[in-house]
Amino acid sequence: MSDSSSHRRPQLILLLEAISSGRTDLALDYFSPKEIDWAIQSGLGPLMFRSIQDGNNDSASVAWRSLKAADLTVRILTSMQLEAMAEIIDACSGRAPMLTLLKGASIAEEFYPNAHLRLMRDLDFLVPKEYVPAVEEILRQLGYRQRGEGSPDRFDGYHHTMPFFHEQKHVWAEIHHALFSGMQRASMETVFHLGNILGELRPSSFQGREVSRLSHELQLVYIACHWAQVFKPVGGAVAMVDAIYLLKGTGDALCWARILDWVNGCAAATYLYLLLSYLDRYGLVKITPEVMQQLAQSQPSFGKLRLKAAHAIIDHYFMEGQDFGSVLNRRNLDIAWQLLTLPNPFLRKLILRKVMLRSRRRVRFR
Repeated sequence: MSDSSSHRRPQLILLLEAISSGRTDLALDYFSPKEIDWAIQSGLGPLMFRSIQDGNNDSASVAWRSLKAADLTVRILTSMQLEAMAEIIDACSGRAPMLTLLKGASIAEEFYPNAHLRLMRDLDFLVPKEYVPAVEEILRQLGYRQRGEGSPDRFDGYHHTMPFFHEQKHVWAEIHHALFSGMQRASMETVFHLGNILGELRPSSFQGREVSRLSHELQLVYIACHWAQVFKPVGGAVAMVDAIYLLKGTGDALCWARILDWVNGCAAATYLYLLLSYLDRYGLVKITPEVMQQLAQSQPSFGKLRLKAAHAIIDHYFMEGQDFGSVLNRRNLDIAWQLLTLPNPFLRKLILRKVMLRSRRRVRFR
């Protein structure tokens, strides 16, 4: 349901509306130079360029040229990434179980009108943990080398090993053996336990090669949890577009009963409700009121005021790219984001008390 309240909605919602409806006739004049720059920085440049193709726009303008350059850059990068992904799949064939594509490597080719419209910073794929050393060796044979802060041992508690980088191809790859690390709240949810994940793998193809993908239901919950667990304004809108395209691509085939059963009463419900309620607020997706009501009742964190506060943060920092201030700085907003999604009032008060004590100590010793 679209929000008809008097609040000022972000101008980039126009772009999300165009993405949702498939429009390609937006006018560039709708957007300020700052909004266009933020769209490019956030990974929406190619999508914005697609949305203005049939509009009455000046192709000689600075804005048009900037968007065209962003589109061309991502086209080249995506072409190299897709070629690298196919090479990795071929190299693993017969030496490791079928790879399960994750994130952009999965959703870009399956749901986006063109794969390059979904910016990918790296290639993410899932393999059984016992096969991680074998796949790491395959990547080394293909010319990839591990890069990151510290040693590979630092990633022992992570859900993926130290990232690999191919210097000639300029491609990053991450080998996942779980969807979340043990340090993240979502890792404790039943929906992300190994047994459930294995039951939700679906045979698929990637450029004619056999791969696995998460079921559409698990994919949606994964997108929401990965997005909402961390306050990350740059690129935060990409997950929203992922959800829009997935929901449009699956339509009535999505099994909401299974999703609601998975997330009932846990953090995953909070994260999914936050994402879907924001999209529903602006009428960007079609979800029945019954589903939204059940989801609202199953999540333990958001009442009206806290949900309004979370939506305001998304408006200001994910969609508008507002600068951080001295009080509402990046660190404090990250804390606020985490507090808003906590289910337990006692935990919220405890964390706030610790933050206030830490702040007072810093002031005292300056």
